[in-house]
Amino acid sequence: MMNSNQHEASNIAEYDGHNFSLWKLGLFVLLEEHGLIDVVTGDELIPEEEFENDDEGEDPTNLGEIQEWKRKDCKARGYILKTTKKTEQEILVDCTTSNQMWNLLTAQHRERSADNQHDLLARFYDYKYKVGASMKNHIANIKSIAHQLKEVGWQVDGRESVHCQGKRECQVDTSTSRQHQQRVCPFGSIQQYGNH
Repeated sequence: MMNSNQHEASNIAEYDGHNFSLWKLGLFVLLEEHGLIDVVTGDELIPEEEFENDDEGEDPTNLGEIQEWKRKDCKARGYILKTTKKTEQEILVDCTTSNQMWNLLTAQHRERSADNQHDLLARFYDYKYKVGASMKNHIANIKSIAHQLKEVGWQVDGRESVHCQGKRECQVDTSTSRQHQQRVCPFGSIQQYGNH
């Protein structure tokens, strides 16, 4: 029988080394639901032991806070492991905290993604509408590639556009600057432009 942690994690795509964005989305929703994000990201560290009268022979005065942090960290490590394929878990065997796990998986993803940056750029600039696909899916696919590029440090700031070869086009402003726009057309290829 599945315990509640396994059941909660069963709806999240397992990280397989290639689907980091999708996995992170599901994992972070789960972590947020349980108040664990700050422990995983390292924003909430284990409290320093505090003693009355500098007597380290006794239990720390903040033992409850330390135990609560350890409980949260253990739960977060469990969620990370339950949502990561065994082949990806191998690099985590020496990790003692969820933050160490997170940092290692993130670094691994960035390294893999950096290796694939040229492939991502080629996919982005060569992306064309797939006949029969909805415009909603077409735009979602472009945004997905752009998101992957952002994860590896490439700035997709709205200067990228889809140049239309057909008569129909819709316009989506994705930049913070009014000088740049993104044009999305169901029958096009991508090119950069800007009004400088």
